[in-house]
Amino acid sequence: MKFSDKVLEFATKAHEGQFRKYGQNVPYITHPIAVASAWQDMVRIGMELNIKEEDITPDSIVNSIAQLKERNRIMELELESLYEQEAGEDI
Repeated sequence: MKFSDKVLEFATKAHEGQFRKYGQNVPYITHPIAVASAWQDMVRIGMELNIKEEDITPDSIVNSIAQLKERNRIMELELESLYEQEAGEDI
């Protein structure tokens, strides 16, 4: 098992029984997963911008941040949908 899988398993167990403030029965773990993914993307984008310094403009930075926000929003919706499907299967 990869270290990242062990960390995810640990965090999921640590937040067991905790739910997001919005949505019905959406486990809290969806939030730290989305935040970690956003940070990973920000590091990747930062590295890409450093590689292509001549291409950096204020618009390119704003565009990169907007893409991150949209990806994060989509990922949270997908995670919520998965948990809702799993909850429906338990019924």
